[in-house]
This record gives sequence, C-alpha cells and structure tokens, in this order.
Amino acid sequence: MTLEANGTENITYQPLDARATTYQLNMTNQFTLPKKFSLELSGWYQSGFIEGQLIGKPMGAVSFGIQKKLMKDKATLKLNVNDVFWTQKFRGSFMFNDIDVQVVNRWESRTARVTFTYRFGNNKVTSARQRQTGLDDEKGRVKSGGN
Repeated sequence: MTLEANGTENITYQPLDARATTYQLNMTNQFTLPKKFSLELSGWYQSGFIEGQLIGKPMGAVSFGIQKKLMKDKATLKLNVNDVFWTQKFRGSFMFNDIDVQVVNRWESRTARVTFTYRFGNNKVTSARQRQTGLDDEKGRVKSGGN
C-alpha cells in the first residue's frame, strides 16, 4: 500500500501462489514378546502444507501400547499412551500483502489409558455350520443340466 501526495491510498494486490507438495506418513508395528506380552508402536507425520492462504508447518505424533494376557488367556490388561513426546500441535502462518498472522494451537493430545478386558464363556466356540442357499441350489441344477 502506498500513500499518494493528495492523501489517497493506492493498494497493490499480489497474486496468491498456493502450490505445495505435501505428504503424510503412517506406521504401525506390533511385536510379540515372551510371557504373553505384546507391544505396539505407531505414529504419523504430516509434512508442511498450504490450504488457501494458510501455510501449515509439519506435525506428527508417536503412540505406544503394551498388553499382557492373564488368567489362562481369558483376560487382557493394556496400557496405551498417545502422543508420547507431545508433538501433536498445529503451527502455521497466514501471510499475504500486509497481513501477517502466526498461529499455534496445542491441545491435550497426550493421553494414557489402562484397559482390563475379561472374556466370559466358552473360548472354543465351534464354527458356524455350512448352510445351503437358493444360489447353491441353482448352481447345482446348472452343473447337472436338469430341473
């Protein structure tokens, strides 16, 4: 923006270039450990991005879980922690012509959860019986060539 000698303002607009290559990565790894323990490690990463006039900075998170089978495999005790390093936050900026806004948004993304599960009943349920359907009857007639 420029101010003219007669006191009027002259605003010069610039074209918006909102092109960017972005990517997102996700991973999950599960490990079976001795003594009926298992471990899970997962995470995600979002590269920097552009949405309209907003330029977002990279962000991501790592989560961790461990579980133990108990009581002859009828029970499971689990501990999960999301966003272990507390890196899941939004940071970005909005810059265009003479407007400059910086944004930082952080929320309670680091959470811990303990879960106990007990399975009642018979663990050796037989598989569902095979049922004949109308389509199976039709296939049989076509193969035999009869009615």
